[in-house]
Amino acid sequence: MILKIKKCHGGAVKVRAEVGSDADPFTTYRVGYIRSKSFRGFVCTCEDFFNRRIGTNRNCKHIKEVRQTYGRYATKVQ
Repeated sequence: MILKIKKCHGGAVKVRAEVGSDADPFTTYRVGYIRSKSFRGFVCTCEDFFNRRIGTNRNCKHIKEVRQTYGRYATKVQ
C-alpha cells in the first residue's frame, strides 16, 4: 500500500514514495526513482531488494506496486 508519493525537482532523485509493509503495519519502506549519468532505475530500502534483487537486476514487490500504479518511470505522479 502506497502511503505517500511525490515528485522531486532538481538532483538525481526524481520520485520518492513511502510504501507500507503487508506483514507489519508499522513498517514502511522508501522507494525512489533515480536518474543520473551512471544509473537509471528504482531503489527500495527493504532487505529483500538489497540482499537478493539488486544483484540480479530484479524488482521487489514494493517497486512493482509503485510501477504498476504510477507507470514504468512514475510519469503519472502529479
